[in-house]
Amino acid sequence: MDNNIEKAQIEDDEIDLIAIAKTIWEGREIIIKSTIICTIIGLFIAIFSPKEYTATTTFIPQVSDGKSMGGSLGGLAAMAGINLGSMGSNADISPNLYPQIIASTDFCKEIMQMELTISDIDHPVTFYDYFIEEQSPSIIGSIKQYTIGLPRLIISGIKSISKDEEDTTEETNYNDIAVLTAEEYGLQLMIPAIITATVDDKEGVVTLSSVMHEALAAAQVTHKAQELLQKYVTLYKVEKAKKECQFIRERYNEHKIDFEKAQNILAEYSDQNKNITSAKAKSEYERLSSAYQLKFNIYNELAKQFEQAKLKVSEDTPSFSMIQEVVVPMEKSAPRRSLILVIWCFLGGFIGLSTIIGRQVLAKIKVSWTANDEVKS
Repeated sequence: MDNNIEKAQIEDDEIDLIAIAKTIWEGREIIIKSTIICTIIGLFIAIFSPKEYTATTTFIPQVSDGKSMGGSLGGLAAMAGINLGSMGSNADISPNLYPQIIASTDFCKEIMQMELTISDIDHPVTFYDYFIEEQSPSIIGSIKQYTIGLPRLIISGIKSISKDEEDTTEETNYNDIAVLTAEEYGLQLMIPAIITATVDDKEGVVTLSSVMHEALAAAQVTHKAQELLQKYVTLYKVEKAKKECQFIRERYNEHKIDFEKAQNILAEYSDQNKNITSAKAKSEYERLSSAYQLKFNIYNELAKQFEQAKLKVSEDTPSFSMIQEVVVPMEKSAPRRSLILVIWCFLGGFIGLSTIIGRQVLAKIKVSWTANDEVKS
């Protein structure tokens, strides 16, 4: 009994597979047409997609050992009611924050002002001018702009007209707040896609890369991004050391005045009481000497720490140990035309196959729907 049931199920499965294969064979023209159309589209995309070159550099960011500046100064700072422990702790920027630095407004604005050497332009052009004025969009980019991107283009045009009207009014003073134009804001959104920083936490290696339509421009952008990245990491680290140095300088100047006052008071008292041998005079002299010695010790210690703090400003300057310098790429990184054709060819076959199966499913649903209506009636 059970064997008969299993045999029947196997026969049903074979019938279903044969039926599916027959359906696909009958609709082979749809699959062929769909594959040809998608292959043509893929060929069009592969041919007219602009070339891209990727330039990379690899380095190891040097991180300080995080030694504290507390030491003997810590006691003096505690007397002043200030905790130097947090000031002296390690404050290097984590390499995992490098992508955030690249996306920052200041970083992007400096990238926009860098000059590029472009093959078909006879003079150096800034990154901003190249993307806003000089670079002509590709055929595919133009099609996207005036089809899918048409609503956005219309909205941008309306906004630009409104902005031109607003620009006729008196300018507002924004103090130190950064103000970007619409073009600058658009470029700032593009830059993190052009310049990328990849961190290998296991090896402690950072790979910085840039993608441009020309090989030399890609290398120039990568080199500039590396310099700016080190600049901003250095500014952050040195700024901390400068704050520590400023704190010590202020304490040094305060105690220098106190020391000189104590020194002058002791000298005047010594001059006025040269020939006096009373116990009271000796006691007062010892008291003034003790006060002078205490202020001298504090002043002397602060002078040492002040010199150390000035040295620390230069010692704390981070550096990148280069593993791979920036070189001009010899081969393009995109588009990979053969891969594009293969993907679109498979996509065409999938679309055709889905169409055939979809029609079959819809036909069965329609038959079931009609049968239910007849049963109800």
